[in-house]
Amino acid sequence: MKPKFGKTILEKRFGDLNQTKKKIVKDSITEYSGADKLDEILTITDKKIYNAKIVVEEEDQDKALAKKYLDSLRMDLSIPPRVPHKDLTKEQYKKIEAIVFNEWKRINNSKIFERNLEIWRQFWLTCEKADVIVQIVDSRNPQFFVNEDISTMYPTKKHILLSNKSDLTTRRVDTEGYDVYYYSATSENTVLNFLLDLDCSTIGFIGYPNVGKSSTINAIVNDKRVRVSKTPGKTKHIQTIKLSDTKTLIDCPGLVFPKHNKTDLLLHGVLNVDTILDLKSSLYQIIKFIGIYKLNKFYSLPMFENDSRYPVEINFLNNMADHKQWSTTTCLKNIVKDLCSGDIQYERIEEELNLKNSFKWME
Repeated sequence: MKPKFGKTILEKRFGDLNQTKKKIVKDSITEYSGADKLDEILTITDKKIYNAKIVVEEEDQDKALAKKYLDSLRMDLSIPPRVPHKDLTKEQYKKIEAIVFNEWKRINNSKIFERNLEIWRQFWLTCEKADVIVQIVDSRNPQFFVNEDISTMYPTKKHILLSNKSDLTTRRVDTEGYDVYYYSATSENTVLNFLLDLDCSTIGFIGYPNVGKSSTINAIVNDKRVRVSKTPGKTKHIQTIKLSDTKTLIDCPGLVFPKHNKTDLLLHGVLNVDTILDLKSSLYQIIKFIGIYKLNKFYSLPMFENDSRYPVEINFLNNMADHKQWSTTTCLKNIVKDLCSGDIQYERIEEELNLKNSFKWME
């Protein structure tokens, strides 16, 4: 087993020696596991691997050249810096780009974010080609989704916020420095028609997974051009859509910026709850975020006695699992899905539980 694992690590880092061309991975990756995770740790911490057949050494010239770029680029943003092409050969550029990206990943390594360089290349391309950069956000919490680093990185572009899912909340928040338009992509409306009248040739759409970029595009073109799914991250590659003879829309795949923890991303529908292995580690935050009173009412659960041995969140979850005949993990998954779909209202209700503490376990 160990030799196979070691071989996997070597192939992850340096490719299959029997292959002449490395396959480009275009899927979104927010977390690695197993050999992929170890490979990433070794890469971003600049650890060398030595093998009886292969001796791998970093080229001093490449590292020295990369340091010049690292000293001049913004590494503190939630967006990896774009290495300029000027005065670099194609081979040099690929190496410098990888070194800079790995350093940016190292800085943000404790956070959840898009780790696939190929996705970020599509983000850069979208922003560079666009005259107007449009961020799609969720109206239930626009500030969570807005990334001001985009306007910092591209200050000469016009920036607009489209606040989708406005039918799920009555909240309206103005964001300084942006024109904000509230709408619901699932309802018939003319709010988005202004995009067709913008004085520009190219519009770029940026946003987190599951904010409704695809449904927004379909609402604009009045056609099912883009596949819509409840599963976050279904758009895998950049898409170009002709809105008219003079106007083009570029849709970037949804990506996660290194700004939030895993539970917050779950609660805002950014991460797919079915793919999370350690969901129970988030149960306290999930239940506190929504509130036990609201959850009891939504799922028509009877009030429960609060077993004094455990936190109230555990007692609630056990009560729900018992009455629904679900596992506690299934309960948590359904809670997150119902919240993200809008079935559970986002606005918090004041808690009036008046729970009676139970000490039956002492009897």
